[in-house]
Amino acid sequence: MFQQKELPAFVRKNQFGESMTDRPCALMGGLSLTEESYFVKIFSEFPLSFLSLRCYTDKRIGIRHLPSEHMEDKTMNVKIQDLKDVTIQGVHVAFTETCEAYKEDFFEWTAFPVVTEFKTNKIMSGVLQGWHHTPNFSQIEYHEDAEQFFFTEGTALMLFIDIKDGKPAMDTAQIVRIPAGTQLDIDAGKGHFVAVAENCTFKAIVISPVQEAPRIELPEMVCGE
Repeated sequence: MFQQKELPAFVRKNQFGESMTDRPCALMGGLSLTEESYFVKIFSEFPLSFLSLRCYTDKRIGIRHLPSEHMEDKTMNVKIQDLKDVTIQGVHVAFTETCEAYKEDFFEWTAFPVVTEFKTNKIMSGVLQGWHHTPNFSQIEYHEDAEQFFFTEGTALMLFIDIKDGKPAMDTAQIVRIPAGTQLDIDAGKGHFVAVAENCTFKAIVISPVQEAPRIELPEMVCGE
């Protein structure tokens, strides 16, 4: 059974004194809640690294999604584009409103077309929720294996950048607008970062192998416009 609980103090106000949200959060017994500036993720296992966060009971990683001082004057503006209008290398997309549903008397099944081949059978899943935030990105992350998102609510803005010779290829930077109902598969090694909500909030179900999420600092801030 889910229990309705207030978000802990570290979610209502982060380590920089910035107000977060006072909304209640449904937590299942045994689940942990982890915070990073503008998004919260609920995990079904711990300790596991997933989407750049490690989940430990009542602990968090205090990484701020803002530029460091040396980046203040180094910015790169990138036009935010609708996902349906672009192609992103290493990202596979399906808009599920076009999928046909199989129906019987008491159930309906809709299969999504993107099939992901993972390198391992040790797979986990989680719920990602993000709130409104300026779409400025100072770092990216990547994984050794693929991961899959299904966006269920709201509109998300997400950054993608190729990684070449261990460095971000800044000329490949794309920020895309992802609507609810989108299935999105990210190839192993593709640079990206956790999306921000264009409006109030977004939610996504994420399926991924148990894997690390190394981060790379960008040489200049990528700013969506």
